[in-house]
Amino acid sequence: MSKILRYFGAAFEDEFNSSTLKEPQNHVDIASSSLDIPQERVSYVPSGIGRGTKKYVKTPISGSGNVVHPVDIHSVGFWLKATLMEYAYTELTTGSGELNKHEFIGTDDAMPISFVSYVGKDIKEEYYTGCVVESLEFSFSDNVVQITANVVYADGSKRALKAKEDLNLEDLFPIAMHEVTAKINGIDKSRKIQELTITISNNPSIEAGQTIGSRTTRRIVLGERTVNISATYYYEDDEETELFENEQTFSLEVDFVSGEGTLHFEFPNCIYEGLTTPVSGRDSITQSATIRALEGSVNYNGTQVQSDIYAVLNNAKGEIL
Repeated sequence: MSKILRYFGAAFEDEFNSSTLKEPQNHVDIASSSLDIPQERVSYVPSGIGRGTKKYVKTPISGSGNVVHPVDIHSVGFWLKATLMEYAYTELTTGSGELNKHEFIGTDDAMPISFVSYVGKDIKEEYYTGCVVESLEFSFSDNVVQITANVVYADGSKRALKAKEDLNLEDLFPIAMHEVTAKINGIDKSRKIQELTITISNNPSIEAGQTIGSRTTRRIVLGERTVNISATYYYEDDEETELFENEQTFSLEVDFVSGEGTLHFEFPNCIYEGLTTPVSGRDSITQSATIRALEGSVNYNGTQVQSDIYAVLNNAKGEIL
């Protein structure tokens, strides 16, 4: 009888879809994962003789899926680097008692940072090479803040499952919803934000790397980066309605504070795409908002730059390699 043992680990590749597997430094306990060995591996040959299918050919392979797990102040750094790619590290712990500083902004580079992923599935471990983040979502709608990382990848296979004692799991509590606050135009609006979702999309193309001479894609190319936020507000004033009706831009800041460190998101220039205020009987009224982040000025690694998103993570971990 197999035991329940499901985990995730990842490591950045030295080159895209490398056959040399790098081992993860840490593992995370996952809520779910749809990552799987690439499907749709054959195509059937058309025929004009009879009614039955006679032959098949092997087709280009690739895969896509997701990983869902609670956000903790250590493991989140890997996903931010894999998604945004522009990364600066400042070591502050040595002799100072302070936390190390990790800064991230969205890069304009169309060639992504790739990684290899590992998922434990009770009786085997599957691994996926040439992984690229399609989108990264932070969801604040329940007691625990969760990440959903949607990933595309070049290939996948399997190997022996790790023993539980061989996993390097962080002994951290995940970030709870009450440890999150948000500001609009510098004013704390946490009192009325009931739900919040941040989605960073890279819009990658696997097809751009499909060429003759290889079943697996030779590269994955990134398209437009979009940063979207959706929110549910308890309806107590028309402050957000006025921003929406006047098509006014605003800044949004989201902060996570835990016992092990902090994570700060800054969206310097945002606009409401939609803001609805439905009513139903005597139920309390809520507003549903959709927000698009635009480029604006942020202070990244001591320099003012243009970006639609800036994140700074403070924790006791070293440089994300």
